[in-house]
Amino acid sequence: MKSIRISAVTMAVGFAASVAMSMGSGKGEAAQDKAAAATAAHDIPVYYAVFWTKTSQWPTDQSAPAVARVTAHRRYMSELRDRGVSLVGGPYYPDRSGAILIMKAKDKEDATKLIGDDPAVKNGLFFAEVRPFYAAIRLDSKR
Repeated sequence: MKSIRISAVTMAVGFAASVAMSMGSGKGEAAQDKAAAATAAHDIPVYYAVFWTKTSQWPTDQSAPAVARVTAHRRYMSELRDRGVSLVGGPYYPDRSGAILIMKAKDKEDATKLIGDDPAVKNGLFFAEVRPFYAAIRLDSKR
C-alpha cells in the first residue's frame, strides 16, 4: 500500500473547497448569502472560496504579451495577500486547468468585486465563481 502525505495547507484548501461546493447545492445565491450571514451572526468566520476556470483566452505561448497578462494576475494576487485578503490559493495540480483561492471579505459582493478587479478575470483569461463558506474547522482553533 502506498503512503500518502498531505500538507496542512492542502487539507485546508481541500476541506474549504468541499464545504464551499456542498454549501448551497441546489440553492440560489440568496440562500447562500443568507446562510453566510447566519453563520457570521454566530461568530463562525465566513470566508469565500474562488474557483477559477481557464478560458480559451488563457495564453498557451511564452510571448511577451502572454507573459505580461499572467504576470498582472500574479501581481494582483500578491497585492491581495499583502492586504490580508487572500489566505491561500494556487492552481489545481497536476493539470493546472484552473485554480482555487480562499479569501476574506466583508460580504459576497465585496469578494466578487475584488475578484472582478483581477486582470485575468477582466481580460477573460479566467471565469471565476465566488462561493461563501463558514470555517467550521480551522487550523488556528480547536473548533
